[in-house]
Amino acid sequence: MGPCGSVYDYAQMFADPQARQRGLVQSPSDPNWARCRTFAPRQIGQGVRSRAVAHRLGQHNAEISGRLGVSEAEIKRLRAQRVV
Repeated sequence: MGPCGSVYDYAQMFADPQARQRGLVQSPSDPNWARCRTFAPRQIGQGVRSRAVAHRLGQHNAEISGRLGVSEAEIKRLRAQRVV
């Protein structure tokens, strides 16, 4: 027989006093995600926190396009046409 416990929905999980006390409920430092909370299912070490959030859609388009040889002028043209 393995360990067992309650099955929580999201609201219960984020409100759980033990999870909050152990620092498992975290908020990313990115201001665009201020209302977003994450849940660390286990603590890796003291003071370990989520440091980053997922990249925003299109955040690295210019960098990747540049590596593929697309000129800055072409990137601007594609942006103006709302392709990227």
